[in-house]
Amino acid sequence: MEAPCAQYVPTTLLLIITYLTFYFALDDFTDRIMVSLTALMVMAALFLQTNQSMPRTVYLKVVDIWFLFCIIIKFVIVLWLVVINYVRQMEALRGRKQQVPTHNGKVWTNVNGSLDSAVTITTTVITANKINFWAQLIIATGFIAFVFYYLIYTVTFRTS
Repeated sequence: MEAPCAQYVPTTLLLIITYLTFYFALDDFTDRIMVSLTALMVMAALFLQTNQSMPRTVYLKVVDIWFLFCIIIKFVIVLWLVVINYVRQMEALRGRKQQVPTHNGKVWTNVNGSLDSAVTITTTVITANKINFWAQLIIATGFIAFVFYYLIYTVTFRTS
């Protein structure tokens, strides 16, 4: 039988690599998503290999919970990256529009050289940088909380 850390060290390293994609340049979506998806596929392969080498049971083993968490968190990171890229593209489109202020807090939006319609100015703007920051914070906090709970669970309820 393999050492207990034989599954945890590579999966944690893959999770860290996936998390570090939040620190890539925002306009480098291709590299961000490819690193994340590659790590997700490697994680799925490790999960299958580990399950084949472990005895079959009808219940979830502790290592299964670990792998499922890692796969889910990697999938969530991929979703965050897609949302961040979408918002960044919308920011780029918004930056191309020219806004000509008028009275009463309204602006006339000039798209393709013609005045289209009146829209109200909103002060709250969700930017890709803000989403990226919150994704970094939420993913790191969630991972630390899960590891803390996981360690308590495995130490408290482990039966050998």
